[in-house]
Amino acid sequence: IAFGMPYHNPQKISFTEQLQYIFDMLAKKKVGIFIVFDEFGVFLDNKNIGYEKELNKMQALAELCDSSDSNIHLCCRTHKSLSLYNHNANLNDTFQKIVGRCRIMIWQSVLIA
Repeated sequence: IAFGMPYHNPQKISFTEQLQYIFDMLAKKKVGIFIVFDEFGVFLDNKNIGYEKELNKMQALAELCDSSDSNIHLCCRTHKSLSLYNHNANLNDTFQKIVGRCRIMIWQSVLIA
């Protein structure tokens, strides 16, 4: 699934309810999912119309992954520290909730000549 793609939701089920349903179905089958949000920093830098709503969805996803009894993991890849992305004081609480659910991992590439 690519970020920004339209999502067909004819029953108008909330984002969190949809995720919880998926997570519950996976748990019943004893399988998990590893979600990778590559270029998460681009999402955080893109403060267009609807950004607050999308940031709240990310916070809900992070919360579900953090508290889920099933094997659900979320990896958000950025190129700089998360603390360098939030520039909107109005969204600081939501942003800090996301950051608080993250474990920072440093990935280093090794170039072999």
